[in-house]
Amino acid sequence: MSDTPRPRVSAGRRDNAATEGGARLTGPRREVLAALRDCGPADAEAVAERMRARRPTESALVGDALTESVSRILWKLQALGWVQTVDGGLGVTAEGEAALSDGSPG
Repeated sequence: MSDTPRPRVSAGRRDNAATEGGARLTGPRREVLAALRDCGPADAEAVAERMRARRPTESALVGDALTESVSRILWKLQALGWVQTVDGGLGVTAEGEAALSDGSPG
């Protein structure tokens, strides 16, 4: 056994485990997933626009940078099974809805 102390894990991080595989619904993932749920089926650009509309003064990323970030997050969410292609865009799956309702409020 090692004498090295184990890192403390906050309750919020523990509660953030949204699937058995340990995939976590991080803040950015939550925000993208919620925006997609609100405007979907949609593409990355529409989700980014929805996010800008929600918090116009708080958006740290503007223009193409936000759209590129949203695109990467959507790709990851799709790999996790929380997003799928529907009606010419992307939509939130039942697993994605469950992830949104399980974790801490976004």
